[in-house]
Amino acid sequence: MALALALAAPDLVAGVAVLSGYLGTDTLPDVQPEAVRHLHMLVQHGTADAVVSVAQGQRVRNFLQGLPVALTYAEYPIDHSVHQDGFAVLRRWLTERIDETEQANRDE
Repeated sequence: MALALALAAPDLVAGVAVLSGYLGTDTLPDVQPEAVRHLHMLVQHGTADAVVSVAQGQRVRNFLQGLPVALTYAEYPIDHSVHQDGFAVLRRWLTERIDETEQANRDE
């Protein structure tokens, strides 16, 4: 899972988008708060998701709220899919991450 990887090896990524995902206790890494401070997290979940319940998405949100990450969380009235508004948010979020990375590379 992308979220578990980002938390276990935060130096490899600038952030992660979690779309209708969850973080299982069996994959929960030992998170070092200072190491994840730079991470941006986008979490989106459907309130009618019968595959991965919205409660699991809320657990991801609650867990990430306890860490020093930049968290964007949204719920949409959908099943296990991506809402049209969620695509717009995802596109904007990805563009911001790419722009930040490009700026950081120019500054080096």
